[in-house]
Amino acid sequence: MLDSLSRKLRKWWTLVTTRQIEPVTGLERRQDRLQRALDSEIATNTSFTVRGTALAVGSALAILLLAQFSATWLDDNLWDFSGRFGEIQEACLKISIGALTICILLAWFVVWPRRRSSEEKLDRVIYINEGRDAEEARLLLRMLESQRALNERKRICLRIASVPIAVAVVAAVAQAVIFAIDASPIDRGGCISSDGDAERPAELAFPAGTDPQGLAESYAPRVYVHPTEPWGPLPPQEFIDASRLVWNSSRGDEELISRGEIDADRLGAECERDPGGCYSRSGCSADQVTRPTESTAIRAPGLNERRGFALDPDGSVRRPPPSAGNPEVDTYYEFRGDPAAGVRITYWFFYGYSQPKLLDNARIPLASHEGDWESIDVKLARDPSAPDGYTPKKVIFYAHGHDPPILDWSEITVAVADGTQTQDPKPRPAHPVVFSARLSHASYPDAGRQPCGDLCEDLTGKGLIIWDTWLPGVRPVIEEDWYGFGGAWGAGGGLKGQIGPLGPSPWKQASDPDPDNVIIEPGATDSGSVPAPAG
Repeated sequence: MLDSLSRKLRKWWTLVTTRQIEPVTGLERRQDRLQRALDSEIATNTSFTVRGTALAVGSALAILLLAQFSATWLDDNLWDFSGRFGEIQEACLKISIGALTICILLAWFVVWPRRRSSEEKLDRVIYINEGRDAEEARLLLRMLESQRALNERKRICLRIASVPIAVAVVAAVAQAVIFAIDASPIDRGGCISSDGDAERPAELAFPAGTDPQGLAESYAPRVYVHPTEPWGPLPPQEFIDASRLVWNSSRGDEELISRGEIDADRLGAECERDPGGCYSRSGCSADQVTRPTESTAIRAPGLNERRGFALDPDGSVRRPPPSAGNPEVDTYYEFRGDPAAGVRITYWFFYGYSQPKLLDNARIPLASHEGDWESIDVKLARDPSAPDGYTPKKVIFYAHGHDPPILDWSEITVAVADGTQTQDPKPRPAHPVVFSARLSHASYPDAGRQPCGDLCEDLTGKGLIIWDTWLPGVRPVIEEDWYGFGGAWGAGGGLKGQIGPLGPSPWKQASDPDPDNVIIEPGATDSGSVPAPAG
């Protein structure tokens, strides 16, 4: 290889060196051919000069365009890249500008070197005037050889320039591709909004002698999981442990915390008290509403709708339920209302995956998402004569695509003793019955086909999986470390239907009226609650 390169360099040196050619007898008879050859070399030289000029001008313009382009993404206040793409982008910029600079230098060697032929032209005029044909022929020969060697040097420079041109083009295209695929505008304006950070709600002032935990356990639901349900309930902490924390973007999620290393204390409403502080990105904290595509009414105005925090789990969260019996997964509860008049208990159920169905049994890809929070409400009225101070009145079942069924307590409850339904009188002691829809996990009061809008339907039924939620335990959700996380429980891309929901937080409340209202008006809410869909 080295020998070949050495031979090629010697050949090039021979080509670009002006030879001392000794004229032969009769040279003057070939003046016309020498003149034509010289004219051809001069024309070639002109062509090379034009091409060299074009190369220099084009390279200079390309550098200016690259400089203008790079100014938009090198400014840290405008664009950001995930992972090491920013470093690759900067390296490509340096490579392309360096290659174009080499092109300009080579173009200078093509354009600038010129033969100084003024004296030779003057001598030729003298020779012609004096009829010295032999001297004129020898002069033409020297001029021809000198021009030939110069043209060969220019030709070699232009050939060499093709390499940095190719490198510059590839590097520039790489920059454009990386920018198109990965660049994300940095969110300016931060996450400071009227809602601010999440805060744990104040504990309700129950009458003396009332046990809130006992109330939550007494009225916790019995959930019938569909016999062919593929995705069972899941402890939220296991979902967090299986996830990585990402900053969601339609062009690609940026990993902030690796899978299995998320600290739940730094997600929720009291993350500021953690020694490490809240997880943050682009001026946003994890306890602010950043869920991608969430309602702009509760998101910060400066935050792009497709960006925000998200828990991105692995496939282990798509966990099947047990074949029979109790899933042994905790349920969470939250009290709302005025204890002096009555309260509502929201029971939260969590599943690792949701996958609604079309009416023709085809699945809806854009409605499927990781992480699925479902709920029911139990309405309690203040009753000092009751053993625990309250009497159950209504049960509200939250689903998708329609107003929730609201049933009287006595219509939808069963008495359970040691895991077996009994014939004890209603309404007390008893637990509300919930049928969890197959795939979507929406809550219904009975078994069968349940319409959930114009395109889909839910299917509920009773099987061998009976989730008596009070047995594994019901826990106050506002005391969980992750309560108040404002990102998505589940990543899944940049489309609204594919992103996981908000979890229990000040912004995740029932979107329905008080069950004692006679007329249900869509969009009405309890005082102080914020509309938010289940799941």
